[in-house]
Amino acid sequence: MMSDNVAGAPVEMTTAEDAAKAAQAAEAEKQAAILEALRSAEQQSAKEEAQAARRAAEQARQERERAIAEASKEAVTPQTRAVMTEAAELRAQAEAERERLESLANEYDTRLRRERERDRLSTLRGMGALGSLTDEQLLAITPDVDPHSPGGKAQLDEWRERNSGLFLVKEGPTIPTPSEMLEKLTVRSSASGLYDEKFLAKMLRDNLGGN
Repeated sequence: MMSDNVAGAPVEMTTAEDAAKAAQAAEAEKQAAILEALRSAEQQSAKEEAQAARRAAEQARQERERAIAEASKEAVTPQTRAVMTEAAELRAQAEAERERLESLANEYDTRLRRERERDRLSTLRGMGALGSLTDEQLLAITPDVDPHSPGGKAQLDEWRERNSGLFLVKEGPTIPTPSEMLEKLTVRSSASGLYDEKFLAKMLRDNLGGN
């Protein structure tokens, strides 16, 4: 087995060198420990300083808010309080007036709608809408228009044409025949006898045609 010592070197010299190396290593570790301790101390100090700065800022903020509150209290004099009270009353009055006007507008709109629905029903009934249809049904199925406006009346007429089955068909007046008119005559001859029934029948046929 080979010896760890250099051949020819004194044993005392080898031991001294090892001791020196060990001392240097120990010194280096000591210096590293000191540096680490310093860094930790600096970090802790910086952390404490940051916390202290935050506490100071928060305290300053609270003091500033207290000063503002105190200044506001001092600024509210009886005169300013009266002005503030009057302003609040005016706001309340304005709000009440706004609500009143809104209520009137809603009532006016409701009244106008009822009048227009009444006119629309009257127009539809005049156009021959079936009596089996209730007013509510007619209002629900017909166009919501103003029948007094040209456009509204035209829409109702168009709707009636497309839904003729919902309206009664009105027949035009019939012209009576000469015979029917002659039958309804109460006096069929003149008092002098110049115009008799035959003369009247001929006159009716000549003017109206037919038998």
